[in-house]
Amino acid sequence: MTKEYEQVVLDGANIIHNDTGIEKKDSEGNQITQIRPERLEGAINHCEELGWPTIAFLKTGTYLWAKDLADSDSPYMGDLDILERLIRDRKVVLISVKKEDIYWIDFALKENAIIVTHDKFKEELGKYPKKDWKDIEDRTLRGHQFISDKFILPGLMKKKSVQETPPDFVPFSKFEQLREEVEELQQMVRELMPHNQTNLEILQAVTNQALSNGKRAGTAHFHRIVGSAILGLDLSTYPKSWPKGWPKTLSKKLGFKGKFYEELIKQSSKKICVTTKKGTKEIFYC
Repeated sequence: MTKEYEQVVLDGANIIHNDTGIEKKDSEGNQITQIRPERLEGAINHCEELGWPTIAFLKTGTYLWAKDLADSDSPYMGDLDILERLIRDRKVVLISVKKEDIYWIDFALKENAIIVTHDKFKEELGKYPKKDWKDIEDRTLRGHQFISDKFILPGLMKKKSVQETPPDFVPFSKFEQLREEVEELQQMVRELMPHNQTNLEILQAVTNQALSNGKRAGTAHFHRIVGSAILGLDLSTYPKSWPKGWPKTLSKKLGFKGKFYEELIKQSSKKICVTTKKGTKEIFYC
């Protein structure tokens, strides 16, 4: 990485869901998705200690999902106070479910920032072929990981001519329109949102986490993942502690009128396909 950059932009979902070394599984051996704000804070601190102004982007639905997990005292939720502090300090920016990943990629380009993600941007490459993808690839660092809870990012060196940054520094001051949208979104999630809209935001965050980067999920397991996130149920206690009729309750909370997967496919911002592999139905982005 030879070009001089000004700051670091983190793919917040990659980091906040990273559970290396603290993995949890359900009774069928499926990995349970966790939300760990302390890991996102660790990543931001690591970059800042090397002199890089740092900002992480996170979907609003992930924040709402985190709030629901915290409210239900879920063992798969870290410290919500950390996440809310990072949002207040403008080190984490919440973006609407309607905004695609290209939104924060464009931000990184305009702010001359390094991008930290595991994403290969395959979908964006197809949708936005005229973007300067060589430049995007050149400024992208992948391969970050946690070792004994310590954030490791190969390739990120100490920033040249490190300057002291005042505590109230706003790293996206030049991007005024984005700043206004960010403040509007943050105000929105602090107010009472319609329950149906809140749940759909969470559903989108859960779906993206389960299916992004070519991942697939068994339909039964995915249904339970959504049920856990929306209804506050513990995946590790399925089926013993789950109430009868939870699928119907889930569909009602989501405002689904028809079959779960038919409604999911209709409302998803990305195309979802269902296939059968070795007798098991799977869903994936297609």
